Amino acid sequence: MSLDLLGKVKSSIEEASSRLLSKVEARDEALLKARKAIRLCGEAISLTHREKIFEAKERLREAKSIIEELKVTTQELNLDVLDVALQEYVEAESLISIMEGREIPSIEELQVTDEAYALGLADLIGELRRRVLEEIRRNNRSKAEHLYEVMKSLYETLWPLEYPRSLVPGLRHKIDVMRRVLDETLHDLTLMGLMKS
Repeated sequence: MSLDLLGKVKSSIEEASSRLLSKVEARDEALLKARKAIRLCGEAISLTHREKIFEAKERLREAKSIIEELKVTTQELNLDVLDVALQEYVEAESLISIMEGREIPSIEELQVTDEAYALGLADLIGELRRRVLEEIRRNNRSKAEHLYEVMKSLYETLWPLEYPRSLVPGLRHKIDVMRRVLDETLHDLTLMGLMKS
């Protein structure tokens, strides 16, 4: 008699097991794709620093295609790695925009979450510092100062977003890092001015 009581449980567990296995497989596939999108965004950033904008945009188009696919397929999976891919995408698109003298795209234009947008822009400051140092190396003070002003404005724009950690995890730390990077960059620009005098 007790075996009859478990009849529905056994079939339910078998069905649940099949669905869970499908989720695990979908999750593993999504993780691979998200990592590829992150790698492509990183390559786009690297190519941008080498002033290979066309190739960088090609990598970003491929990354965006993967991200769009992941948005649809991972809604149930709640993957952190998708958030990281979105942040990297924001950072790469923003860097290319700045390098081309265009306005940084909005959240709506990039079709990302508020958190990914804020965190991606916070990471952008490190890439801008790298560009400032390259312009200092080239002895292009005006370009270096312009990029520093962009960094400073970005910090001032993001600083009020220091919400509780639970709202945008990691943002407070990134804003602290932004402040240090700004100070170091100002120091480098000051030294450049002293060496030129």
